[in-house]
Amino acid sequence: MRKKLILDESRRLFNQDGLSNVTIRQIAMGLNISSGNLNYHFKTRGDVLCGVFDDLMAIEEKFIQLYITSNLDEARLIKLMKAHAKAMFDYRFFWLDFIQVGRENIKVQKRVDELMQNRIDVLDFEWANYLNQFLYIMATSNMKFTPKSLEKHFEKVGQKVFA
Repeated sequence: MRKKLILDESRRLFNQDGLSNVTIRQIAMGLNISSGNLNYHFKTRGDVLCGVFDDLMAIEEKFIQLYITSNLDEARLIKLMKAHAKAMFDYRFFWLDFIQVGRENIKVQKRVDELMQNRIDVLDFEWANYLNQFLYIMATSNMKFTPKSLEKHFEKVGQKVFA
């Protein structure tokens, strides 16, 4: 349970402040625990980054499995893509801080590269392109994402990709 709280707080701070601006001490302070207590669970910030990426990959793997095994009509496929994109938004720092991820942990960077390539290999090309573009645009946008603005943004990207 403690590890999950640490990973959730880390993800929140990485998204809020940027990967390179967040220290182990800040994560610990956000949880009202000591840095030593946090280090008991994760030895380095790179280990925290790996843990956050493992959480992202669990979501990605469920998404890919649903995509592969479900017989989805277009409406359900769009609903699945939207749900996945919304979930990935919680991990947007990976797209925003792509270079920094590689500087801090080459293993995680390689896994991010594999994730992106797997989308291209497994999903129809248009959907892979759509999802990757949506996540990039969503991550780099200055707008605050509410469910309504997210839906509007999703439609704009969809019009560009499928035009």
